[in-house]
Amino acid sequence: MSDEPNPTLSRRVAAWLHHVLATEANDARATGPEPPRAARSDVVPATHERVVEKPEVRCLHFNGTMHGDCEAGVPYDRVAMRYEPFRPGPNGFLPCIRGDGIAWRCPHVAYPSEAEVERMKIEREEVLRRAAEELDRDLTEMAAGRCPHCGAVMTKRQVGRSVYADPCGHRLYQGYA
Repeated sequence: MSDEPNPTLSRRVAAWLHHVLATEANDARATGPEPPRAARSDVVPATHERVVEKPEVRCLHFNGTMHGDCEAGVPYDRVAMRYEPFRPGPNGFLPCIRGDGIAWRCPHVAYPSEAEVERMKIEREEVLRRAAEELDRDLTEMAAGRCPHCGAVMTKRQVGRSVYADPCGHRLYQGYA
């Protein structure tokens, strides 16, 4: 093997580097100058709990990465800081999640205000409260021997993994009678 550089490989590397630098320059023009990077200790990776359970960390336009674009029309793969640069799709930090230190990459990023966060928490608690009340009502009806869907007097009938009310035929739950 020769110690001389391969001119074809050098041209390929130079072309790739030119492409990467041009892409970064276009991104910088689209989103403004890059601010100083946050220290790595300030960057907290997104977890399911951080994103779903805490609305204050999500951008108002975030609708999940299973969609190609957010609700503001920004493609996720255009604004993501990638772990793996050649893998398609968003596979790194997103500006949509507060705390990743890269909000500067998206011109439309908007986090909820304190009042909006409180409103979201109240709405969520209301939904959970209503679901708990409905479950309590259904369990009370079944314990009294009545179908929770139509109120008919019933007996439970096991069909496969599901339990049905007999004679009305409404499905009650999965499990054992």
